[in-house]
Amino acid sequence: MRLEDGSRENKNAGKTQHRGIEYGINYTPISDLTLRVSGTNATHQFIDYIENNNDYSGNEMGQAPKWIANTELSYKPAAVPGLRAAIEWQHVNKYFMDNANSTTYKGFDLFNLRLGYTFKNFEIWTNTMNLSNQLYATVARRTQYGDSYNIGERRTIYVGIGYNFSKSKNN
Repeated sequence: MRLEDGSRENKNAGKTQHRGIEYGINYTPISDLTLRVSGTNATHQFIDYIENNNDYSGNEMGQAPKWIANTELSYKPAAVPGLRAAIEWQHVNKYFMDNANSTTYKGFDLFNLRLGYTFKNFEIWTNTMNLSNQLYATVARRTQYGDSYNIGERRTIYVGIGYNFSKSKNN
């Protein structure tokens, strides 16, 4: 807020309301297969909110998707001890880019693949993130200067090898 002398002072602009639920579920239909689902469904709303002479009362907060989810299906076959594979889905629902609710960002869905194998004290692994090589924004916002997007990583492949010094040599 600009004061009469030209200086600025930050003040609480009003009331907001945040309602929702967070959840996490693990399900193992068979011993080799595990499904993990986690997420949040929430609303973030301005109740009585005036900022820089703009009344946002009743609007949704910018950069606040109503649904964010992460799901993973992992496979660890008993027939091949040490092997693991997982496919992961990350979802961010559409949201308003600004507090005026004038523009929306469509959100995104990403798929990641993780593979690994452990033998004795060694582990080798690879993670392929953003399998479809989708262009997406981790944050999208509209300001008085225009729209801005924090661009997420395109397809990225990580490969690693490790040695665990603390494991027993009988593994």
